[in-house]
Amino acid sequence: MSVLGIIAEYNPFHNGHLYHMNASKSAFSASKVIVVMSGNFTQRGDSAICDKFTRTRMALENGADIVVELPVFYAVSSAEYFSWAAVKLMDAMGVVTHLSFGSESGDLEKLRIVASAMNKHRESISWMTSALMADGLPYFTAREHSLSNILHICQDFIRQPNHILAIEYMRALEEINSSITPVTIKREGLDHYETASSLRKYIKSGDYPSLGEAVPDSVFFLLLGQISRYGTADISRLDSVLFYLLRTKSLDEIKAIHGMNDGVAERMVRLCGLYDSSEELLNAVKTKRYAHTRLRRTTAHLLLDIKSDAFDQLNAAGGPQYIRVLGFRKDASHLLGEMVKIASLPVITNLPQASDVLDETGQLMLGKDIQSTDLYYLACKNKKNTHGKNREYYQKMVKV
Repeated sequence: MSVLGIIAEYNPFHNGHLYHMNASKSAFSASKVIVVMSGNFTQRGDSAICDKFTRTRMALENGADIVVELPVFYAVSSAEYFSWAAVKLMDAMGVVTHLSFGSESGDLEKLRIVASAMNKHRESISWMTSALMADGLPYFTAREHSLSNILHICQDFIRQPNHILAIEYMRALEEINSSITPVTIKREGLDHYETASSLRKYIKSGDYPSLGEAVPDSVFFLLLGQISRYGTADISRLDSVLFYLLRTKSLDEIKAIHGMNDGVAERMVRLCGLYDSSEELLNAVKTKRYAHTRLRRTTAHLLLDIKSDAFDQLNAAGGPQYIRVLGFRKDASHLLGEMVKIASLPVITNLPQASDVLDETGQLMLGKDIQSTDLYYLACKNKKNTHGKNREYYQKMVKV
């Protein structure tokens, strides 16, 4: 039996995601689909437009069979760590046979060659990237130049958004010697599908006719339900919390936060008294070296209290410490049962019982996921009905 793995944010799920899932299932004769999905915060350091349980239901009602959460330590991280942790989760399940991802070229062999070369020349790439950053180039530009010079690859190929993640997925598969087979669906010809960022703008502006045309019907009604109950989430609603932390924590405490290195902490503390919003602050802190996305992730780390030493501790321990199931289709219960039996990590289906199977490192990771959910609902327009602290314990797995 072929079991397809997909790594996604579904922020929110739209027709392009539906196309990718259906095309993947058809092309590779997959009988089931398991999705590793970011929780309530995304890789760019933003709050997801709607909560992870609603987005889980969106996926399950449109082709997914099981949805597993990517822990927030890695969901709000660089492409390298985001991909590595998601692939580690897929591999640990023991049931995924294929990993499908979109790419601009659809050239799996070229992606494989680049990924393998990046692993082989890791130290040289890192050295040249650091040298170029010292000359004032931002990280991604420096990395593109390094890859192009060392691997003799066109920079246009490297900088394609889906290629960046595709290469990192394949690097991770090779690094951990996974038996999972990578497959790709070419994204050419999908320009008529709206991007997730466009849909978020429709939601925030109330342009529901445009939204309805870009998402499956079930997703449209789930979004309306989320908006009616909680309103949309917007991380800017946490600006007062962010400025409070910047003004009351010592510089050493702020520098201990993951990403607050290379002078970022000093710049944020020095400038935080001059601006009214996080967006204005980040625009002021941003330089050629400090990209906006990196800074947004760093402020999310500050809000979530994700420290560098904790991140390093988890990496040293092998990354994800458990497989947390957010939801599943009832007709996939046998697959979930098989996963529970053979997975190399504990499979969490009952949160209150998680402490019985997790060690101290695992509980550190899970505790941050729980905390991130409590913080997430403070970013929602309507804070009622969120149960306040430890809201996760009031939410059962989504079953469809």
